Amino acid sequence: MHDTTTPPTTTTPATPARVRTIIAYTRARQDTSQGQRWVQRQRTAIQAEADFQGWTVAAWICDLGQRGTTLHRPGLTRALALLAEYQADALVAYDQTRLTRLGSHQRQLARCAQRQGWQVLTVQALREPSPHR
Repeated sequence: MHDTTTPPTTTTPATPARVRTIIAYTRARQDTSQGQRWVQRQRTAIQAEADFQGWTVAAWICDLGQRGTTLHRPGLTRALALLAEYQADALVAYDQTRLTRLGSHQRQLARCAQRQGWQVLTVQALREPSPHR
């Protein structure tokens, strides 16, 4: 008799146990007091998530006054360099738009993360209700 059960699907959890150290990334388009307040709200949310998950923040990186339609930003470049040097297990932002507003860039970051062995995580995605949690 053959086993006809479907093998279980494997899904990568949003916050695997191997994430211990993160690069926290914030961005605001406007280099104004309003932009600074928005960055502070992002930072507060990321720190709360890091505390909840038990993560250590290896670096806080901010791109203030930078557009989300390019990956060529000083802070993001620094964050990616730290990740390439294995200084952290994940890049964490408040939401996907803080990293990039373009789907092609999201895919590019995901491919880079997969190649180098780190993850892209967002606080909003981690907080969304999921049937798998």
